[in-house]
Amino acid sequence: MSNSMEICVIKVEIEDLNDNAPRFPTSHIDIEISENASPGTRFPLEGASDPDSGIFGVQSYSITPNELFGLEIKTRGDGSKIAELVVQKSLDRETQSHYSYEISAEDGGDPPKIGAVQLNIKVIDSNDNNPVFDESVYTVNVMENSPINTLVIDLNATDPDEGPNGEVVYTFNSYVTEKTRDAFKIDSRTGIITVNGILDYETSQIFEIDIQAKDLGPNSIPAHCKVTVNVMDTNDNPPVISLLSLNTEMVEVSENAQRGYVIALVRVSDKDSGANGKVQCRLQGNVPFRLQEYESFSTILVDGRLDREQKDTYNLTIQAEDSGSPPLRATKSLVVKVSDENDNPPHFIKPHYQEMVMENNLPGSCLLAVSAEDPIWA
Repeated sequence: MSNSMEICVIKVEIEDLNDNAPRFPTSHIDIEISENASPGTRFPLEGASDPDSGIFGVQSYSITPNELFGLEIKTRGDGSKIAELVVQKSLDRETQSHYSYEISAEDGGDPPKIGAVQLNIKVIDSNDNNPVFDESVYTVNVMENSPINTLVIDLNATDPDEGPNGEVVYTFNSYVTEKTRDAFKIDSRTGIITVNGILDYETSQIFEIDIQAKDLGPNSIPAHCKVTVNVMDTNDNPPVISLLSLNTEMVEVSENAQRGYVIALVRVSDKDSGANGKVQCRLQGNVPFRLQEYESFSTILVDGRLDREQKDTYNLTIQAEDSGSPPLRATKSLVVKVSDENDNPPHFIKPHYQEMVMENNLPGSCLLAVSAEDPIWA
């Protein structure tokens, strides 16, 4: 019996069954896309794997139907399939900033097996919005006696962009005058305008302030508005009395002056406005004079009998009072000298005289002394 061995090769081909579904390496895919990505922009996606071979491997990808994004399938040199996300329409982060879709990978089995992954798309902001003020023109009132840091107005400009692209800073325009900058200031971060100095209605009643709002993003385009500040009057100025006579401290009037005779002109001014600047005048005390008011001036008139022999000097006090609340007052003194007229005849001190005379007096002897007087010289 011979001892021989024969070797033969048996090749066993194992036919693949579609017993594996495509599988993505993670449970979700996160991708960021700028809102200024133009339609047609592509973003490669991490593909799914399928241990099955041939037709049972990954053959196609699909995405939840939508109008903004689509998939384009490409075949590599090794025959594997990959998917690219394609932007189909313009994006606007301010309208919607996040999207979620399902990406499905399908093999070629019959029936096919499917694996899925969630696709999360975050739309990244670009500086495509400019700040916008609520109004283009604002009008506010502020009292002239307002202390420093008093709120004038809280401006608001909105920018729907995010981050620095939506962060707004406020400034006065470059051509705002130093006078305005001395009177007001603006907080660059909040847009709040406050009083920065002394406001005086009598010096400036209106300020027009041009404001600029600009975001911190690249290529920012500023927004502008105008704030009109009306400075409101307070009763901070007393009346001022001016005498228009040649001598502003003393006038002279004849004792024969008749009623209505003008001895002085008076002008009263008040820098305040409205009721605060409306002034009434009068003479204080009981004197034979009166004050007649007209639209732009007043006169002091004789209003009684003058007699220098009884009173030769009057010290008049003119009082002016405005209609503010509380009212402010001012006074002015005027000395009136009554000049004499020859209005009194001389008269004897005694109505009659009686004297005893001795006989035999020599011629030229003094018999009696009489005396007469005149009030002019009294």
